[in-house]
Amino acid sequence: MSERFFASCPRGLEAPLGSELAAIGATDVAATEGGVAFAGDLGLAYRANLETRIASRVLWRVGGGAYRDERDLYELVRSIDWARHFAPTRTLRVDEMSTKRASVFRRVCCALIDLVFCVLLSSPIALAMQLTGSNLEDTRVIAVLAGSVIAVTFIYLTLMTALTGRTWAMRLLSLRVIDTKTGLIPTGGQSIGRSIFYLISLATGVGILFALLSREGHTVHDRFTRTAVITT
Repeated sequence: MSERFFASCPRGLEAPLGSELAAIGATDVAATEGGVAFAGDLGLAYRANLETRIASRVLWRVGGGAYRDERDLYELVRSIDWARHFAPTRTLRVDEMSTKRASVFRRVCCALIDLVFCVLLSSPIALAMQLTGSNLEDTRVIAVLAGSVIAVTFIYLTLMTALTGRTWAMRLLSLRVIDTKTGLIPTGGQSIGRSIFYLISLATGVGILFALLSREGHTVHDRFTRTAVITT
């Protein structure tokens, strides 16, 4: 009987892992961030554990589905035919891996601290313009200064998120950004997307409103980039 499995691996090695699995007879091979899903019998899973050089572990998917809260998760687990896998006289070990989403208030404080930090990073530009005789009250000068703050903020957020998964303010408040699908640091593309939507949200106020109305406390940049901010 064909079963569904998932082989996890370091990010960036999904393609060669998929080739390895296909070479030993895996079907429905589908690479995704952080691993490769595939189908086959239990014999194939044993062989994958023994022969693959890239996979860190091979997981057997006995069920799956979407959920919004612990009740949905409970019903999902309850619907699985556990008797097919082991007798009622046996025991089952459960390892809980959960994360706690950061509160909206904590995230707003973090955003304000990061914004102040980015303004300070941009201050040498304002100082240089003042030393060259520019009128800081001129509309064009103000536009240049605003553009420099936006550029510095974009670079700062993107690099910090992509390289460490947290900004300086997030580190101070024990927060971290993760990819909701893999639980790892966001990719470069996700980090760029977060920065763009963050700046739009900051300028319009949509981000805070969206977070207050969202049941999960997601902001616009969380939703569109499939990321989340959690406490550490």
